[in-house]
Amino acid sequence: MNQPNSMEHAPANNRLVNLKNMYGSFYKVIWKLILEKESDEKNIKKGFAMSFAGCREGDGASTMSFNFAAAFSENTIEPVILVDANLRKPILHHQFQLKNEKGISDVINGKVGLLDAIKEIKKGTFFFIPAGPESKNPTSLFSAPVFESILKLLRDMFSLIVFDLPPVLGNPESTLIANKMDGLILVLNADVTRWEVARAAKNDLETADVKILGAILNKKEFVIPQAIYKWL
Repeated sequence: MNQPNSMEHAPANNRLVNLKNMYGSFYKVIWKLILEKESDEKNIKKGFAMSFAGCREGDGASTMSFNFAAAFSENTIEPVILVDANLRKPILHHQFQLKNEKGISDVINGKVGLLDAIKEIKKGTFFFIPAGPESKNPTSLFSAPVFESILKLLRDMFSLIVFDLPPVLGNPESTLIANKMDGLILVLNADVTRWEVARAAKNDLETADVKILGAILNKKEFVIPQAIYKWL
């Protein structure tokens, strides 16, 4: 597995917002979801696979997927892997100063092995797979049986698997991938996402039998200075 430069040194213009002050809360949410799944499945131990997607581009799904994965690695010695599954507009590789090569699309196509695509971000705990070459029609890739085999291998290797997906609306591969996960967290843009759009995304996911784990209201503007909220 290749080890890139530290995520702390990614170019500023390509970096996602770091929500480190919320890592404790993110970690608790993840473990609540894992424990609920283990309870439902009679305590079967295997990797928990979750995905993040917005309704439309710019809702912040990549920011949330990165921060949730980073929060897990900061709070446990269990291994987590973040997968950029947005083959239309991949961006997560910038966060780690990596080239978008030897990615998940290459693994599915059989061009590289899974271990060759995995990059070690933080020794022993945080790993990443870039998207690989951009694709205008990634649905056929993720519908291939080999993708399910790849996901099974990831579950065997990692305690937590986080997939960053393209927006739900207009990108059928998002519901296709999410259907194979343990659940999806829908990211809503507080200032942009209309309730009709959120409902359409929710309907698409439910029609595809995707388990919706919850929703995040992202980019919420604080009218009162944020530091004061803890006293209210």
